[in-house]
Amino acid sequence: MASTEHGSFRRAADALNLQQSSVSRGVRSLEHRVGAQLFGQRPRGERFLQETRQSNWRATCPRPFFETRPVQVAIGQEVEKASLSSGTCAGRAMHRVFQNFIDLLSTAEDLQDFSNAMADTATALDLSCFAYLALQRSENDEPRLISTYPSRWTARYLRNSYQMIDPVIREALQTPEPFRWGGDFRSRLTSMAQQQLFDEAAQFGIRFGFTVPIHDGHGPIAALTFAVDAKRPQFERCIDSHARVLQLMAMHFHAHVRRKLANERAIKGIRLSPREFECLEWASQGKSAWEIGCILGISRNTAAYYLENAKEKLGVRTIAQAVTRLAAANKSKQK
Repeated sequence: MASTEHGSFRRAADALNLQQSSVSRGVRSLEHRVGAQLFGQRPRGERFLQETRQSNWRATCPRPFFETRPVQVAIGQEVEKASLSSGTCAGRAMHRVFQNFIDLLSTAEDLQDFSNAMADTATALDLSCFAYLALQRSENDEPRLISTYPSRWTARYLRNSYQMIDPVIREALQTPEPFRWGGDFRSRLTSMAQQQLFDEAAQFGIRFGFTVPIHDGHGPIAALTFAVDAKRPQFERCIDSHARVLQLMAMHFHAHVRRKLANERAIKGIRLSPREFECLEWASQGKSAWEIGCILGISRNTAAYYLENAKEKLGVRTIAQAVTRLAAANKSKQK
């Protein structure tokens, strides 16, 4: 994307603080993988080919394409190549699903929007439930989890910090390539704790899955997993036919989540949206929902909505209790 926007590999490299050769090699590697030329030469730089531009699909390239940092490039032809390999009708259906997914991501503003976007896409592809988990820079910080797994399981997973021992996450740490897991994964379990984790997950219908590791060079890894309770033909067919497109979806999903939710604020590891945090801060100064609405230029009901969300996330019953949690967090930061 940077090469397209800046009109040349040299200017893209300057903007990304990379060597021009790194950008060039990355683009050429992608062209080889896609099986199509993405850029053509012109007197004053590289030109993005019109037939690829018209597809209007983008995703974040996997880390192996670049030796330093990934950049975003248009990859519509890769989606077309991967989806059409399963037949014209199936390919067209995949195009529609992918385009709808991109449209949903472009309008997503909060965690629930992103969850709905991926849930709708997973349902359209007969992929049952999903979980996106992004590790944080500090092991003490709770990972970001967007999921349609049973809430009782995700709450237990986070409460017990299972990401520290999860063999699927450990595998994702080691490889950037998507992989399947299931019964055969038990041979890789090295501790009773890992075996217990797998047994507990199975109780919630999470027995087999397809995981896409996301190594983007901007911090700890993330992973997107689609899971089922048993081996199902439609699940296997989707993975067989569209594994590469699912990887592109995962990259795109991660890039949007990272960009749009980067400004979330945390209280003792619990993330609040910028608006939720802002409303809670004003509430801590004794402002009512009506007064907060006047200050922020929103309605009283909207301000009350953000405060209710903050209460729910913090696990308290009253605004006063939420304010107390905020004050305690601020005090601990000052020590």
